[in-house]
Amino acid sequence: MRWRSLMRYLFRIRGRRCQHCGRSDGRIFGDHIIELRDGGAAFDANNVQLLCGSCHTKKTAMMKAARAVAHPPSPTRGGRENSTRFEGAVTAQGLTRKKFFPEQKKRRF
Repeated sequence: MRWRSLMRYLFRIRGRRCQHCGRSDGRIFGDHIIELRDGGAAFDANNVQLLCGSCHTKKTAMMKAARAVAHPPSPTRGGRENSTRFEGAVTAQGLTRKKFFPEQKKRRF
């Protein structure tokens, strides 16, 4: 509810157009200037910009790439040391997926 209220407020104040390229056709996204995972405020109007789909995609990809450069994955383990998604991946507790989910059978393709 808070996010929707904030978006209605921003559309009323700034208009329903991209703040980067000026497009007004299509969907407009509310994008955190300083992302939440980087410490940005969730419901602060000064931390939200209105972007069209293509500008939002470009900005998100750019931020993801910058984060990957700043914190590269571990080269010895492929960056998956805390993942339970992959077969044989090591979890935070040091268990492999087989030990963590013994009831699951290995899939054959």
